[in-house]
Amino acid sequence: MGPVRHRRSVARPPGPAWLLSILLLTSLAGAIAVVAPAHAAAPSRGAAAAIPVVHPFGLRGPVPISPPHPVHRSVVPLGNGVDPFAFFQSEPASLGVTDYGVNAQGNGYSYSTPIWWADANITRILAYYPSDVSGDGFITFQLNVVLKLTSPGGTTYAFWIQDVVDVDTVGRAIGFLDNVWNLSTGGTLQPTGSIVGNGSVGSFGPGYFYGDSPPCQGSTGGYAGNCVSIKYPYLVTERVTSGEVGGTPHVSFQYDSGAGWVTYDNVSFPFAHGFTDHDFTVDGTQYTPLGLFYDGEWDYTGPPGGTQDDRNTQMDMQLDLWNGHNLQAVPDAFNFGSNTGESISNVIAGPYLNATNGTVGAQVTSGGGKLGALYYSTNVSTLYVAAPELASGTIVIGGEPHPYVGNQSEFTLTPGGYNVSLWAGSSLVGYAQVTLIAGQATHIALGYPTPYPVDFLERGLPAGIGWSLTVGGIAYPNPGSAMELELTNGTYVYSVTPVVGFTTPTYASQFTVAGGNVVIYVNFTAYLFSVTFSEAGLPAGATWGVDLAGTTVDGIGVTIVFHEANGTYPYTTGAGAEYTASPSASTAVVTGTPDFELISFGLSPGYLTGKVTPANAAVFVGGSAEPTADGTFNLSLLPGLYTVEVTATGYNASWYNVTVSPGHATALAVALNASPLAKGGGGGSPPTTSTGSISTTTALLIVAVVAVAAVGVVGTALLMARARRR
Repeated sequence: MGPVRHRRSVARPPGPAWLLSILLLTSLAGAIAVVAPAHAAAPSRGAAAAIPVVHPFGLRGPVPISPPHPVHRSVVPLGNGVDPFAFFQSEPASLGVTDYGVNAQGNGYSYSTPIWWADANITRILAYYPSDVSGDGFITFQLNVVLKLTSPGGTTYAFWIQDVVDVDTVGRAIGFLDNVWNLSTGGTLQPTGSIVGNGSVGSFGPGYFYGDSPPCQGSTGGYAGNCVSIKYPYLVTERVTSGEVGGTPHVSFQYDSGAGWVTYDNVSFPFAHGFTDHDFTVDGTQYTPLGLFYDGEWDYTGPPGGTQDDRNTQMDMQLDLWNGHNLQAVPDAFNFGSNTGESISNVIAGPYLNATNGTVGAQVTSGGGKLGALYYSTNVSTLYVAAPELASGTIVIGGEPHPYVGNQSEFTLTPGGYNVSLWAGSSLVGYAQVTLIAGQATHIALGYPTPYPVDFLERGLPAGIGWSLTVGGIAYPNPGSAMELELTNGTYVYSVTPVVGFTTPTYASQFTVAGGNVVIYVNFTAYLFSVTFSEAGLPAGATWGVDLAGTTVDGIGVTIVFHEANGTYPYTTGAGAEYTASPSASTAVVTGTPDFELISFGLSPGYLTGKVTPANAAVFVGGSAEPTADGTFNLSLLPGLYTVEVTATGYNASWYNVTVSPGHATALAVALNASPLAKGGGGGSPPTTSTGSISTTTALLIVAVVAVAAVGVVGTALLMARARRR
């Protein structure tokens, strides 16, 4: 079966050009013949016939594999799903059941599983081209899944695994074959050594793939149930398993055509010895390295390399994965596949929702159909069954048996009411009646005694914040606001996983079931963490304050403390006009631990403003020239004592001692006195007080008087000296 040909030129994931082009080759049927049974001329409609024998490639024999291991689920970010309609939007296409890993909101999710199980319950089936006079009515059922491997160096490899049923709908005969394709970068297998199995590696276009077509029942080395006639109604089932054999990834191909399970091919990947085997992977958050889907497909489609017309078909198709405990229907399903190149038309694939036993899948009939979703997890229900006293057994839901292991099981089911019973062989162990609601999960526990309801009711958590609960050693990762268990009489221990930012009165306790209903309230309270503001730089006794998200607290100590829940809180700080805070505004963030904010205070600058006359006078503050504009000035200065000097040509200079206070403005007006004797600035000395200076004119008059008096005194002294000498 060739990988799909891209059908849309926009919004598609990347893919190599050779993979797209080779699907257009007219020699497709010849290339596929490496693995497909050779079809003889079809007998007349209704006659029984067997598909002719196709001999095997190489030696055959069963290979033991390691036991299946649990599915690995991962939580992924919302809103990043792949586009299921990237390649096909209408028929012809492959119809059936496909999980792309995309939910109803288009968000991607991922999981892995070691087992895929698919079946088709056929009431009738007929397909042929009206123009084909030979009556060739071949179709295929294809279980198409993706094996993901990772090298020790971190390189991802994706291999497309195909377990195929080849059906002659006219001759009513059936046969089986398998293919393995490389969906990794390069998109081809190595001719030798990369993959080993009962089949062989063959060429396809410029690349290689693996294929096996097992020998028919009745031939040498033939497989039971292969190449046999069938009668309707008919149930055909396929299964693929993954694991490791001696550290080498391994895949087994199996079918059940009515004679029991047959393993017809065991494939190993020698080149990947020591790689990490991620099992079969569904991942709706990304495409494979080759640009196709990490999905799980159960396809009803055309014959190898071709397209077919459905003429008269009625059947149900189911696709299940192994979840570590039991087989479970996929959580979200579309009615078409995308990775395969075969297609069919005139098919209606609608949701199959069985209200009797809960089975979900696809109901397939003839007619003009549309591609779309079969169901989403919001349309179906999930049932969890705990069996604390029975490690393995059978859960029967509405008459449908489901084997399980590991004391618990999980099912994707049609909403409705069901009788659920637990069996150990032929012995009834427990029984309950449940009502399943679309989009919701229901938890029950079954044991030998009669179970009683135990209700856990959560209170206090905001919407969107999850929590988890463990009861009797069984984890319930997201029980919601209300969860009901069915437990037998006894004492049980339960524990609540802490939720960041919230607290409960107790995280672990116990309760007793004694023949009646038990209600347990799990009350969460938002935990308050301290938000401490510490100041530095203020003198003792200074008042300062903080406004945190609208709540203001003033204090005179070194710290101010708030108590808040997780969140982001804006704040402002201050200590009056005389001090400046750093930061003065910011945000405090509480994330499950106390928060500390350091506020540094410093003296606020003061201001010196004024006006000088004349307007061109120069102003010096502390010896530094300061700018003026038309004789005015407005200076921002650190608090302290400053000497202010004002000078102008033709005027006597003036000096002032000025104190600048933090956060305040000091005004100064200076009018210089003209001095005809002054050149380039006045003389004299700065005053000894801080209130102003003696005017220049007064100073000059005082100097003149003192000078005249001095001359007079000197003259008198000389005259008296002369008189004595006479």
